[in-house]
Amino acid sequence: MILGAVMFFHYSWRIWVARQSLNWPSVSGTIVTSTIQVLHYRGTYTPSVRYKYIIDGKTYFNDAITLAHTDPTNLEKAQAKVTQYNSGRTVTVYYNPKSPSDACLEPGNIPWENYKILKESPLL
Repeated sequence: MILGAVMFFHYSWRIWVARQSLNWPSVSGTIVTSTIQVLHYRGTYTPSVRYKYIIDGKTYFNDAITLAHTDPTNLEKAQAKVTQYNSGRTVTVYYNPKSPSDACLEPGNIPWENYKILKESPLL
């Protein structure tokens, strides 16, 4: 029961943060690396994207595509994400103005919830 409560609060927090990210400012960034991680023990794949961005003269690096954990998936979906964010590409990076090291490429996006947070959701 305790584990269930912890998971509920964790995911509720992630939904709240993802919702807040819809209002974060953005800057241009550059994809540094874009690869697929193979999880052999589960037979699944995860896109791994690292990017850099500059705010007030300071360079930041991040690897968050979304603000939730990127769920392992099949090879085709992982490859599509890596292709979308291929190395060297210029991207829009959304960052938390209170903590610029917190950033993502897809604000409001949570993979395990049909890939989008709906602005009209009564839960948020």
